[in-house]
Amino acid sequence: MDAGKIREGDRADVVVIDPAGFNQDLEQVHWGEMENFDLQRLVNRNPGIVKTVLINGRLAVDDEQFSPSFGREMGYGRFIPAR
Repeated sequence: MDAGKIREGDRADVVVIDPAGFNQDLEQVHWGEMENFDLQRLVNRNPGIVKTVLINGRLAVDDEQFSPSFGREMGYGRFIPAR
């Protein structure tokens, strides 16, 4: 797998983080709903850290919000089976 370089025209998975987001109480927990199960789960959230995510060169997360096309359109990646 050719990886580790960011060049025009290549596939790229990139995560942009804000290091200032690490200055928070990491022991604080939240309860979140498990969709379709009518259950609550314990979630350790760290808001403010991940700002932008590119998957296969396509914008998946921008300003901590999922792109409307993420999970609905093809092109964000591909399945790579184990050998």
